[in-house]
Amino acid sequence: MTYKEKYEDLDRSKLPEKALAIIDAMKEDTDGFTDKEALEVVGEKFDAVLAKLKASGYENAFKSLQKKEPEPKTPVAQAQKVLKKNTIQPKTTSGKPKVPPPNKGEIAKLAKEIRKDGEAWLEALRRAGEIFREQRAKTQKKANAQYKKLTTLLNKMPNLGKGTDVERDAPRKAKAPGKRISKDGNTYYESRANRSDTRQGKGYPYLELGGKIRNAKKLAGAGTFSKGGKAVDMKDTMIESKKHKKD
Repeated sequence: MTYKEKYEDLDRSKLPEKALAIIDAMKEDTDGFTDKEALEVVGEKFDAVLAKLKASGYENAFKSLQKKEPEPKTPVAQAQKVLKKNTIQPKTTSGKPKVPPPNKGEIAKLAKEIRKDGEAWLEALRRAGEIFREQRAKTQKKANAQYKKLTTLLNKMPNLGKGTDVERDAPRKAKAPGKRISKDGNTYYESRANRSDTRQGKGYPYLELGGKIRNAKKLAGAGTFSKGGKAVDMKDTMIESKKHKKD
């Protein structure tokens, strides 16, 4: 799959806002996954986010992985299926999943399934409601654990800008291309564009060739940021430059 196809394979209704915010930012920073230069940096991170989603129990958020589940046979399994389907993912990054109580129709359907011969309808409804109450608490606990796991993993994920901050890198000079000495004393020759500054010796800002800058507000008027680069004015300073200086 292409990155665009991977993005379109996601079922947004099954993902929490925290994950969607990161994924959508990556889409924006790559012009809808069409900017090849930006994808050299973002593509690997995008794949990592998708892997973390699957590892956190959100496999059903991938359309290509969704399979028709067999009809649950036991009353408990039926209740679990209803509650899981009704679970609402967080709408804010500080929220938690919500498992709303079943509606009257869902309770009545289960009551019909479990009603015993000669049992009063109200008694069957009561027992069905009790099954839902017990399973709702378990479903809520599981949903909370699943979201906590996802949040923990995503918090470890560089949020598009770690190590690629233009305000930090603009005043920092990279070494010129050519012969260099590594930390362990070995000699090597560096010629990669993203390890050197485009404006060698020409002053601030020192940025590499082809970098994509999101939010150049504070750098406005400082000259050409990056040959072939693209500056987009945004309110917050979330940046995706292809700069990774290691010297």
